[in-house]
Order: sequence, then structure tokens, then C-alpha cells
Amino acid sequence: MTRVLSKLNIEFMNQTRLNSPPKAQGNLFLGNLFQMKDEGVHFYPRMARLYGDAITARIGWKSFYLFFHPDHIKEVLQDKSDIYIKGDQYNQLRHLMGTGLLTSEGKDWEKQRRMLNPIFGKNGLDILLVQIKKASEQFVARLEVEQELDWSRKMFDFALEVAVTSFFGSSLDPQKMDQMAHDMHICMRFVSRRMTNLINVPLNFPVQEHVEFKSALKRVKTEIEKLYDNKVQNKGRDSKDMLDLLIAAEDEDKHNLSREEVFDQVMSFLIAGHETTAITMSWFYYLLAKKPEYQERLIKELESGDYKFETSNELGKYPFLEAIINETMRLYPAGWVIARNITEDNSVGQWNVKKGHVLAVCPYVAHRDPRWWNNPDDFMPERFLDSEVMKNLPRGAFVPFSIGKRNCIGSRFSLMEITVFALEFFKHFKMTTMQKEVGVKGYVTLKTDRPVRLTLHKK
Repeated sequence: MTRVLSKLNIEFMNQTRLNSPPKAQGNLFLGNLFQMKDEGVHFYPRMARLYGDAITARIGWKSFYLFFHPDHIKEVLQDKSDIYIKGDQYNQLRHLMGTGLLTSEGKDWEKQRRMLNPIFGKNGLDILLVQIKKASEQFVARLEVEQELDWSRKMFDFALEVAVTSFFGSSLDPQKMDQMAHDMHICMRFVSRRMTNLINVPLNFPVQEHVEFKSALKRVKTEIEKLYDNKVQNKGRDSKDMLDLLIAAEDEDKHNLSREEVFDQVMSFLIAGHETTAITMSWFYYLLAKKPEYQERLIKELESGDYKFETSNELGKYPFLEAIINETMRLYPAGWVIARNITEDNSVGQWNVKKGHVLAVCPYVAHRDPRWWNNPDDFMPERFLDSEVMKNLPRGAFVPFSIGKRNCIGSRFSLMEITVFALEFFKHFKMTTMQKEVGVKGYVTLKTDRPVRLTLHKK
């Protein structure tokens, strides 16, 4: 009898795996297009409330799967990362980044990751820490007080300054650095628009924005190649910036990256690291501006450590600062939805998924799910100081830098950048805001729906 029941149970489970996730109701011809366009980010938590942990949605004739449960996130990003891969949605990025670490797949990606891992180890990060400190001190010294500032713009300027300084800080003069930053902004804005469009004009059509993009990209590439050639000629000197570290990187056969491969990596890190960190910092200071009691607690902690941060190993030196950063990324994960192509018929949880389709997991929903988080929509950084809360959290319930073998290689660099700037900033300032509420706007990354506006006050 027991064997019969066991066999029936297995057959039942196999049968349920044949089912696709429930279909979200939408327009007969356009599917969920208008809902997604009108609701933006809010479409995803609404679907989770209506249908549960998984749905099948549709844009026009193309259907795709959405998954919200932490176990699904772990399965897609970690357990089956060779089956669910980066696909068509990354093609626009390849115009800008080539086949660098962010956009490559398979053995090519594995080789690149092995070569680049040491750059983001202690020795590499300690070299980059010098550049971050220099950029932070210079930027904070230029901040205006007692007037309302577009803080979102400030944080984008700072993050780009850090990125450019970290890559070229030892060899790029200020005028060329400004030009590089300007051209990078043109390139990123162009690619971001194309990633969110349903239909794009082919890049070989000579429309104005295509001409501007190609011109800016050519200037960036020419400048990087000049720097590369100069550094290769002077190879053997001590590394001072990211470009030095990339040129020195070796695989197991002692082969270095080619000039073209170095360019692809530079573009990958500049794009991936700059925008996401800037967005996180915009949210970070907005949330603290609304909570003066948290500002006071944080300043006391930083004062107790004399505002010092000497090596990359000191990321845990200021626990409350770390908790605020984590809570910011929980509420507003820059990578709020992560898409993958399905390379073979398979399953996610109990659901069957088909080869050739696209699936996406949504950290934004998992990060605010009341099953895992008390008062999930509230800013409560102290939750990250509770070891019991973190111990009982499902693996996929907090993934600000993704998980699995394709997790963000630059996560420690980003955290170091946020930490060092905070130490320098709160050494001199407090801030307030008159904004009652800033909402979310989700495209490729999770941005504010309007610029964050802050007023700085000397301590």
C-alpha cells in the first residue's frame, strides 16, 4: 500500500511539473503590455498578490515567465545558471561592452572571471581604495551648503568620477577626464533607452542619436587605446589604477588580455558599476534625510572609529553603516528584475518552462515579501543587526548583487565606494529634505521617479 501511494505521489508531482505558471489576464492582442507600461514596477508586486509566486505574462505574441519566490530566485541564478543564461536582452549592451564579463557566456565568461577575480581581491581593492578616497575628498570639498541640491545628479556625477578616476586616475588629466565622463554619459543613456524599447531602429540607420552614440563611443575607445598603449610600453611599474590591473591580468597559461579585450572589460565595469552605485547612493541619502535619528546614530558610530577606513578588509568596521546600506538595497535593489533565456526544457520549482522562452526573477518583490520581512515596506536598518533574522532568511530573499557564480564581481568595490564617501560626507555634513515621498521608476535599473533633492548643513 505504501509503495502504491508513493508511486501515485511521484506521478502526481510529475504531472504538476507539466503545468506552466498561471497566465496573467491581459489584452487579447497585446497581452500585458499596457499594464506593464502604465504600472511600471508596481505591476510585479500586484501580479504576485493576484497569482502567487509565479505567472506567465505576455507582450504581444511573446510570452515569458515571472518568478517571485526566493527558492525560485536561487534555482534560476545559482542552481541552474548553465541552463538559464543571459540572452537577447543583453544584445544592446554588447554594442557598448562587446563581449566583456557582463555580456559573455559559457567558457569565455569562465576564463574572464578567473582572470579578473584577483583584481577584486584585497590587493587590487587596496590599490583602488586610494583612487576612491581621492575622488571622495575632492567631491565633498566642492559640495554647496544651505541650498537645495539635485542629489541624484550629484551621485551620478560622483559615481562616474570614481569610475573614471579608478580606471585612469594615474594618467588622465582633468580636461580629458571631463570629456571621457561626458562621452560615457551619452553612451550609457543611448544603450539604456534601447534596452527598454520594444522596437529599435537598426544601428546602421544614420539618425542623429546613432551618429552621436558612435562618435562618443569612438572618442572613448580612442582615448582608452592611447592609455593602454602608453601603459604597455611602461609595463613593469607598480599598479596605480584599474587599467594597470587589467593589463597585468593573466590566465593559467600566463596570457594577458588583448587590447580589444581590455577595452570590453573597461566598458563593462564603467557601465555596470557606475549607474547602479549612483542609484543606491541616491536612495541611501534620501532615506537618511527623512530619519534624522538614524543620522545621529550613524555619525556617532563613525566618530567612534575616527572616520577611518584604511584597507578593503574593513568593510565590516561600521556595523550600523553596513546595515543602512543593506536596508537601502533591500528596499531599492538596483537590479530589481533579472531576465534569462531558457536553453532547454526544464522547470523552476513545480513549474515547467520551455526552451526558447524568457524568464525573469524579481528581487524587488522578494525583498518586500512579508513572509520573510517584518514591516517590509518600512526603512528599518536595525533588522540587519539581528543575527536571528538573517539566519532564518531564505537564500534568495536578499540578493542585491545577484547570487551564484555570476554574482556581481564588483560588489565589494561598490560597497567600499559607498562606505568611503559616507565617511567623508558625514565628517562635514548633515542633510534634510523637503520631499514628502519619492517613488520608484523601473527600467533596466530601479531609479527614483524624480530627482532626490537635499539640503546640506555644516556640522
